[in-house]
Amino acid sequence: MAAHSQGTRAIPPVAPDQPLSGWPQWLRDMAQSINLVSAWAGTSTRDQFATLPVDAGNDAAAATAGVPVGGIYRSGSVLMVRVV
Repeated sequence: MAAHSQGTRAIPPVAPDQPLSGWPQWLRDMAQSINLVSAWAGTSTRDQFATLPVDAGNDAAAATAGVPVGGIYRSGSVLMVRVV
């Protein structure tokens, strides 16, 4: 199954009974993702179309296009986060 198949989460959930050591990284990952999406969504409609994320079919294509790990790209109209 592809890394971004429907139903695959970009940020894995942290179980409630997981040791506290796993929570800080999870919270950092969540904050980074929220900040990236908020920054993109905060642009005007006209600017959004001028600065759409890179269109790439998968993480390898996104890497070739210069998208950093953790960066946002799109595959058609699906918003993706590069994880590898």
